[in-house]
Amino acid sequence: MILFLSLFIIFISVLLVVNNWKSDRNVLFLASLFVILAIYALAYYTVVYSKSVFWTVIFYNNFMPLMLLLGPFLFFYIRGVLIPKKRMVWSDLPHFIPFLINFIAIIPYYFTSYSYKEHIAQKIIANVNLLLIYRVNILFGPAVNLLMRPICFMIYIFYSFYFICSFLKRKSKKKEIPFRDLLVRHKWIFVLLSVLFLLIGSFFIGSYIFVRSLSYHDALSYRWCFLVTEFSFIVISLSLLFFPNILYGISNPVKESKRRKVIPIYDPVETTVFHLYDDDFTIVVNKNDPFYDLACTIMNYYKTEKPYLKPKYSSSDLAFELSVAENHILYCFNTVFKISFIKLRNFLRIAHAKELLENNTHGKFTIDAISQNSGFPTRSNFYAAFKKIEGCSPTDYLKSIAVEN
Repeated sequence: MILFLSLFIIFISVLLVVNNWKSDRNVLFLASLFVILAIYALAYYTVVYSKSVFWTVIFYNNFMPLMLLLGPFLFFYIRGVLIPKKRMVWSDLPHFIPFLINFIAIIPYYFTSYSYKEHIAQKIIANVNLLLIYRVNILFGPAVNLLMRPICFMIYIFYSFYFICSFLKRKSKKKEIPFRDLLVRHKWIFVLLSVLFLLIGSFFIGSYIFVRSLSYHDALSYRWCFLVTEFSFIVISLSLLFFPNILYGISNPVKESKRRKVIPIYDPVETTVFHLYDDDFTIVVNKNDPFYDLACTIMNYYKTEKPYLKPKYSSSDLAFELSVAENHILYCFNTVFKISFIKLRNFLRIAHAKELLENNTHGKFTIDAISQNSGFPTRSNFYAAFKKIEGCSPTDYLKSIAVEN
């Protein structure tokens, strides 16, 4: 079963990247995490069960440093989900130090002869307890290596739990959104972390028993530990099937739009055209785009609700209101609408402000009031955006209206 589940995980990981590559490259971290878990499971299978000298030579220790990348990849994936605009920077390099140290320490083994590796493989197949005897790492012994990898991963799992809870609490307080709603919104992450915790926790306990007793047979006597590990691995293998929006990169905008009475527009022609503020700004949506439904939902939501008039309105707010992934929202703006979220937001705010200015010839409202009513947090932001788009200040625009009248 381990063999087939491992191959299935690799297949699912490839499918994950293919389906999400254009809209969310952050899934590379998730796919890499799954592939490394599959490789580790294949190594366990070949060394303990396969009895194949060739495959034991291939998998024994050659890929083991990769397990020290599981923690960083998990953290980078979660950070990318919560903060889509966050990119890797030089300060992220320390996350790779344990992997690099372990990789450098095992390089001499890579250059040993095939006959030597074949000799070790034959001995281990005959007696699996020799896994704790043969030292192929020049810095760490087999026992330290066996325990260090799951410990490092467990540290990242705990830190990831802390990171996401802290982030959601701050966001809940800042946006005045119930913390429980945010937890439900990110349930996939908590499912992933919980299953990984069970998988690595039970694996660490089994490894510790093996190291302490120096007998794999004694470790097998703790059958519950291996059952939890196997169950967790099965859940990991099938997890993405229960979250098709993650696997296939799709959302369900039609369902959400009906709930909010925002009905996507369907046209028999190749494109659908949205006119925002009459003809001031036009958005053309290609009907053949895979995110056509979501794009229409966003445009209809903009026309009916005008959420961009809220101060500090962000793409994460729109994603939460429509109950879709933020990276899908950003894809619609950058690829489908061919305009950034912030740029369109400013255009629409200025269009609304112009409308207020044109109806304010008698000075009923102040410039500051119009600025706030249009969603700009400060007067300076309003003036800067207005001048950038219209080429003049709001005051000058108001004077030009007065002259025309």
